[in-house]
Amino acid sequence: IEFACGIPHLSKGEYTEGAGPGIDMYSMRQPLGVVAGITPFNFPAMIP
Repeated sequence: IEFACGIPHLSKGEYTEGAGPGIDMYSMRQPLGVVAGITPFNFPAMIP
């Protein structure tokens, strides 16, 4: 439960102050798009 509650905190990104002289960094995690996986749903039944 603790891990599941911490996922939104991990996906929001992070802020790094003082990465260099006069440079602060902020990184955001954003989804790239839709992913599909084609898997055999009845593979064990197809074994002769």
